[in-house]
Amino acid sequence: MFKEDSIMENNKRRMLTIREAARLIEGITEYRIRQMCKTGQLPCFKAGNKFLISEEALYETVFGTDFVSPHPCGGWVSPSVHPAPGKSSVITDGDKA
Repeated sequence: MFKEDSIMENNKRRMLTIREAARLIEGITEYRIRQMCKTGQLPCFKAGNKFLISEEALYETVFGTDFVSPHPCGGWVSPSVHPAPGKSSVITDGDKA
């Protein structure tokens, strides 16, 4: 793998379908995600017949702009979380909230 390929892999944004977005956030249905896309409440774009939603935009729209931000390690960081000494505030897929 070339160095440029590695850099590009790290900069890719995760795009979600309506179904994937609804599965990420408990309490929000596919219908609601679709309505938010159609009304412009949720930034997205259409690829063919599918709405594609940035994972980052989904979290920012639902929880607010200062709730989460992408972390270079692949997790999410909440600025309001103050970890105990020696603990990380990075939330990864394997962590339980």
